Amino acid sequence: MEFTAQVVVLAPAEATWRAVRDLDLLGVRTSLLDAAAWVRGLPARFSPKPAVGLTALSFGDIHGMAGWVGLGEREGREIAVGAVGKYWQPDIEWRDVPAEWRGPTTPRVRGSPGTGG
Repeated sequence: MEFTAQVVVLAPAEATWRAVRDLDLLGVRTSLLDAAAWVRGLPARFSPKPAVGLTALSFGDIHGMAGWVGLGEREGREIAVGAVGKYWQPDIEWRDVPAEWRGPTTPRVRGSPGTGG
């Protein structure tokens, strides 16, 4: 199963980059994501307490959120983020990301000097 997609966009790079940065990630739909969210939400359907969750989430919102970390960004070209937590539980237990894991990093290729491999 492959999770990659490529789309040719006939728009200026700046407009495309803004659209990616402002994209509501909670609105991204695939059969697999929908099924996983439905299964994860089953316990909440039978719980007397109301479920509380985000109503929107964009790349710009992620910085400073518990459990989320920016892994790197090349302005106008690419962005990488990660999340640490027990996301499969009905109430996600986000984990703090240590400061040394935050911020831009230098990419390393396995087997290159300094990677131990």
